[in-house]
Amino acid sequence: RKNSPPSNFYMSNANLKTYDKQGKWLHNLTARRFLHVQNTGETLLTEPALTLTNNQDEFFWKIKAKKGKISSNTDETTKLVEFWDSVTAAKLNLEGEFTSLSTESLVIYPDRNYLETSSPVFIDNEMGRTTSMGLQAFLNEGNYKFFSTDEVRVSTILLQWWPASRISITGDQVFKYLLFGLLFPLNGSGLESDQAQPIRIQADSAVVKEKQ
Repeated sequence: RKNSPPSNFYMSNANLKTYDKQGKWLHNLTARRFLHVQNTGETLLTEPALTLTNNQDEFFWKIKAKKGKISSNTDETTKLVEFWDSVTAAKLNLEGEFTSLSTESLVIYPDRNYLETSSPVFIDNEMGRTTSMGLQAFLNEGNYKFFSTDEVRVSTILLQWWPASRISITGDQVFKYLLFGLLFPLNGSGLESDQAQPIRIQADSAVVKEKQ
């Protein structure tokens, strides 16, 4: 193609699988087109889809986008995958719990099961929806860090009560007082609410933990 960058190989409808030293499947990358660029060493992807898991088969993440590329960090030691343009991700674990994510750009480190973005991001799960201006996701640990800007704060709508050990808020002392002292009665190690309607939370930053 005239507008394509110089390349030394390309593949159509390819499927790249990665295994650990014991032969255990770890992640799988498919795309309608792979185009390796000679000058940069990057591989451009058209309609990529990446599936991630861990050694314990605790979860499966399926990440899709219209465009992407495979590259390395500055010292060439770590492979990373960048997705952009209508990025979506969905997770289903063995208990049937789900998490879905949408954003416009996402950087993925498959060997670490780590995701990050500085773009606006929306995350939905059985508890509610969180929106923020940036995310760091540690998939093996089930930890998600959300960030804000001067214009946009982290916002969460809870559809039901969450244990206190699963969410922590920083940068908003007034909200902490309202959350733990007024809005909810504190009962043991969890928070309970007798309100049937959804609850909206706003903060400068937040950490959500899937595991206790």
